[in-house]
Amino acid sequence: MNHRRIAYAAAAAFAILAAVLLVHDRPRQEPATPPAPQVAKTPAPAPRAAALPAAREDRTELRIFAATMEQQLHLGDDRLLDERLEARLEWLPLSERLVEVRLSAVRHDGVGRELPPRAELERPVLLQLDEAGRLEGLRFLPRTGEAARLLLTALLAAGQFTPGDGTRWEVEEQDGTGAYRAIYERTGPHAVRRSKRGYTRLHERGERVHVEGDASFELEADGGLAAWRATDAVHTRSAAFGTIAGTLEVEARLIERREIDGAALASARAGAAGYEAATLVVAGTEADDAALDRAMDEERAAGATLSGLRRAFAETVGRPRSEVGELRADLVETAGALFRIDPEEARRAGEQLGAADLSDAEANFLAGGLQSAGTREAAHALADAIRRRDATPEARRQAAASLALMDQADATTVAALAEAAQSDDPTVRNTSTLALGSQARVLGTESGGLDPLADLLAAYERATDPVERAMYLDAFGNSGDPRALPAIRQALAEPRLAATAAFALRFIDGQEADALLQAAITGGAPQVRLAAWRAIGYREVEPWLPWAQLALGRESAPQVAEAIHAVIARADD
Repeated sequence: MNHRRIAYAAAAAFAILAAVLLVHDRPRQEPATPPAPQVAKTPAPAPRAAALPAAREDRTELRIFAATMEQQLHLGDDRLLDERLEARLEWLPLSERLVEVRLSAVRHDGVGRELPPRAELERPVLLQLDEAGRLEGLRFLPRTGEAARLLLTALLAAGQFTPGDGTRWEVEEQDGTGAYRAIYERTGPHAVRRSKRGYTRLHERGERVHVEGDASFELEADGGLAAWRATDAVHTRSAAFGTIAGTLEVEARLIERREIDGAALASARAGAAGYEAATLVVAGTEADDAALDRAMDEERAAGATLSGLRRAFAETVGRPRSEVGELRADLVETAGALFRIDPEEARRAGEQLGAADLSDAEANFLAGGLQSAGTREAAHALADAIRRRDATPEARRQAAASLALMDQADATTVAALAEAAQSDDPTVRNTSTLALGSQARVLGTESGGLDPLADLLAAYERATDPVERAMYLDAFGNSGDPRALPAIRQALAEPRLAATAAFALRFIDGQEADALLQAAITGGAPQVRLAAWRAIGYREVEPWLPWAQLALGRESAPQVAEAIHAVIARADD
């Protein structure tokens, strides 16, 4: 998983949760995406001329708000993104359906991604509205970078307000992730609350995304906005990496009004022709993405060298534990950027990873940097380190673990891991064997004649020690290959292996795997039922909901009941 890319994409108003799994975390046996729930269409309310988004042609008042935005993103317990922005937000309606928005006096800081240049954040952007005052999309000036586009989308889509009549109205709105049903309720003479509970459709196909959003709006006597505060919390579950969750908070308050003369307004209207078409989905072509990635890497790795990064890593020793994790993660990501733009440095990192005098912490840094790079050259550097005779056991283990998490597999990586799987060191042997299972999953049907699973199956048949057989079952689970089903079925009948075998079914599609899981959750021992429900949590869970409801009524083991609740919760998401 490329944490750098994930954290960068997160600024798209949580579009990461809808799309990043499709790109970075799609299982080889991908479950069908369940259809989006059908929501009855509510007729769009008539626009209220007094509401801020539905600007009148004759309105020439520039309104200035003090605005703040905070975003956080977590992958499991790991914080990937934490940023805060403060700015003045200038709002100038150009027509009933077009508003010019510009940030000024921007103060922006954070960790977890490359921050967009301040100059790009302060470039004007147009909000395109429909006849009801709903946000249709943002129109950017050409050459506005993707990082700025994503952040501005998050900021401006979160605070949109669709006017309506009466005490309560519903309307379908959009943000950077998808479309949702917005429910507006008047809570006072000049106060409105908006809530959203789930997306009706996503802009990108991916895992289901759960959202809970609330916003409060303060209106002036003429219906224009005086202040708003919006909070969104979204999360989804990655089959391979667990829960991905994000929060977004946006707040703005009117601080100044200015009259705009007719000439300035006419000039702004004329300039609207130079903006791009309206969009809420910032998705470039593959060529654009490659160029952007390269530019980001060059910016991050500017002036960095492998020796300098190693020195900086060594200097983290002795720092407070609260600081070390973040500092080292940043160094690992910088190393990954360096290795992507300079493959020769990746090769050198592999050589150094194989050195006899390498400390365990340094091994973690070098292997982590190569994994972060994610390139074929980085994978080969890890393979080279695994095969070096002088490499420490920990360095070989770290290298194998990093290969297991990369989307790279070929004859070089498979051969290195197969050799390490025969190591006398039990940790190296175990990690390399599990990595071979992952390599089989990466190779899939386009293996080029490579078949690591066949060797793993043969080794399993020769093994007699239950611990060793369990290791191979874990590797089968990583592979998701149905050829492992006979071995898994046999192991389910052995008490010491049954739980491991049940969990090994998590990525294997088909009726046979489903039947084995059904038998495990209905007739297995508590530890087997627990493993089976954990495996189901990695699959498409909707077909299992009737089984889950039935099992809850009779389950006496607390841990198993908790696993069943987790499956139900994932379906609710």
